[in-house]
Amino acid sequence: MSSWPVTHNLTVNLGAGTICMEWGGTSTWPTATIRHTDGTRDIKVNANPWVFVWRNGAWYGGTWEWMTPNGNCKPMRVVEGGHIKRPPLTNWTPASGETLYFMVSSLARAGNLNNYQARTNVVSVVWP
Repeated sequence: MSSWPVTHNLTVNLGAGTICMEWGGTSTWPTATIRHTDGTRDIKVNANPWVFVWRNGAWYGGTWEWMTPNGNCKPMRVVEGGHIKRPPLTNWTPASGETLYFMVSSLARAGNLNNYQARTNVVSVVWP
């Protein structure tokens, strides 16, 4: 992932319980089809948001959601370990005042879906 080219700049906005990640590739990166988590339909996705966390003396990062074309906003409550699903962040929850780092990449959450390699720059955010 770190070797993937930075193709767009990221802007992160937090407010009213929502995190919005704006970048130029939202409508242009290629899509793949996955089954929605409710199991009732297929959806097209083209990106994964990442969060990077300082924990126990080391940096850890992980994806925490799927993103659809032009679907740049997510509930802030999903930025947490239960959505990352990988140790050592499985039980992590952001703390108010904690500095986190975000980026968005083309599909990286499931290896067989990666059909394009691109990412945004990494942006620091102080969690409210």
